[in-house]
Amino acid sequence: MKVPYDCSWTVRKILKLRGLGQNFVKHHIGNGLGTSLWYDNWHPWGPLYKILDDRTVSRLGTAASATVSSVISNGIWHWPRPRNNLIHQIQMAIPGNLVPQIEMEDEVRWHISPNGQYTTKHTWEAIRSKSEKVPWASLVWFPRNVPKWAFILWLACLKRLSTKDRLRKWGMEVDPTCVLCSQADESLQHLFFHCCYSSNIWEVILYRFQIQRKADLWNSEVSWAIHFCRGNSFQSLLFKLVFAAAVYHIWMERNSRIFGGRSRCAPEVLDSIDEYIRSHVYSWKVIPSSVENQSMCELWKLPRRIFGPGIPRVL
Repeated sequence: MKVPYDCSWTVRKILKLRGLGQNFVKHHIGNGLGTSLWYDNWHPWGPLYKILDDRTVSRLGTAASATVSSVISNGIWHWPRPRNNLIHQIQMAIPGNLVPQIEMEDEVRWHISPNGQYTTKHTWEAIRSKSEKVPWASLVWFPRNVPKWAFILWLACLKRLSTKDRLRKWGMEVDPTCVLCSQADESLQHLFFHCCYSSNIWEVILYRFQIQRKADLWNSEVSWAIHFCRGNSFQSLLFKLVFAAAVYHIWMERNSRIFGGRSRCAPEVLDSIDEYIRSHVYSWKVIPSSVENQSMCELWKLPRRIFGPGIPRVL
């Protein structure tokens, strides 16, 4: 069946994955009545229609609509007499443990899942491209992150944000000057930390975390943040959240100036970050009431009701 052109782009993409999905659907033979002999995925070689033509099927004396039950007799395999070597190989390829169970119905399973049921997790693991884990993965993807912040930070870590230096490499004629500081050309290395506008924001953020260091270029700051945020403490999770929020809001401010003609000073952007951080952390409950955590909450003006005894739930 061809993919129709009058459906949406999403539906067309899904329909084009039918061949891939068919490989994950496996028919486990019982009495064979519910499984197509030629078109369903029950044989070790997969659907047999992919390797047999219509003439070969008709020579076997079976219809295209035949079920697996047509080659089962009294609970054992009973194929028509093979007329060529390929049919003989198909019969011989059936493993010895694939024995019809005539008292049971056929069962359809999602064979890449341990329990035979479809799960998004196991399907994604089966189709995704696998590679080594990047060192900044935990800085971007962590419990309680904000998806839109994490997405922009992810693009930045991949060096895929459309900064002006990249646009010029693509042949686009754009003013290379950073719109935040107007003192240097815009690049990933410059924009988020080295720019004097951004560094004013980071200076306040680092002060609130009681960190004494000057913001540097992108690569240096990301490497430092990875080591600083090790562990699952409240301070580490809060810093990851603030780090992502700052990158996101600086990027949005940059876009607002270029595409919207609107600008805010650094303290206003920082106020916006504060507001979003406090709003998000309101949902964090049962944080250990340590002196360090209380001090952190005071510096960020977070609600004291998030404190509780014992170990926190997953943040």
